[in-house]
Amino acid sequence: MSEVIIINNGLLFDGTQQKASVRHIQIADGIIQRISNTPISNPGGARMVDAAGKWITPGFIDIHTHYDAEVEVMPELPESLRHGVTTIFMGSCSLSAALGTPEDVTDMFTRVEAIPYDSLLPLMKEKKSWNTLREYRDHFEQLPLGVNVASYIGYSAVRSHVMGFEASLTRQKPTDEQMTEILRLIQEGIDLGYLGLSINTNFWDKVGGNRYRSHLLPSSYASWGELFQCIRLVARNNSSLQCIPNISTKYEVFVYLALSMIRKLRISLVSLMDIRSNRSIYRVLP
Repeated sequence: MSEVIIINNGLLFDGTQQKASVRHIQIADGIIQRISNTPISNPGGARMVDAAGKWITPGFIDIHTHYDAEVEVMPELPESLRHGVTTIFMGSCSLSAALGTPEDVTDMFTRVEAIPYDSLLPLMKEKKSWNTLREYRDHFEQLPLGVNVASYIGYSAVRSHVMGFEASLTRQKPTDEQMTEILRLIQEGIDLGYLGLSINTNFWDKVGGNRYRSHLLPSSYASWGELFQCIRLVARNNSSLQCIPNISTKYEVFVYLALSMIRKLRISLVSLMDIRSNRSIYRVLP
């Protein structure tokens, strides 16, 4: 028997930019069956909700999270649900648990995300049963997720996986074979349904742990030539780029903005570049 929920008298924001109005909704097995201008009666056995004085909205999409570790501990992600979020994006800021050893993943996450090393490393050793992008995606099919989860391919994870963690923490360029493998992995991830690529060139974000503490993230050591090869691949696939520019050099944000206009590249940019947070930003402009 279908589970029927009827929500009456709520102020409906339907996501179409139309003015909100009081509507009445019938849902069966999680699917909206009816939106009415008049209250809907109980057909029998339905759960009735009086939403008078409350809003009814589509689920919110949180386009920037770092739930990569938390989702392994609490896959329901109840705090997001409590705020009306039904879809989250992770794999942000070049970080991802998809590729790399538990030690490498922990070193990249612990300091940037302020997660205690002694808590994160045992968690990664316990949970990380995957070694490929496909295995990581399939892993989420087994979790009792409370929200829809989508992920970027983190470039720090890809670079360190292909070059080796130590080599990725230098200005050393990938060999031709390594660059081919980097691009292959990005293409594989896009084909598997990953959102696109996330990169980070911000010098504030550092590696934790004891092996290479205070090095920049692997993504920050990549040359622009290396990054542009990856960005072109993302653009050709009509995928998305999530990026953290170097906040210390104010011009980088304009590089990404130019890319978005020239190549029609979809970019999610995180940077304090507004006039309120930086009153001298006008000096960057010609």
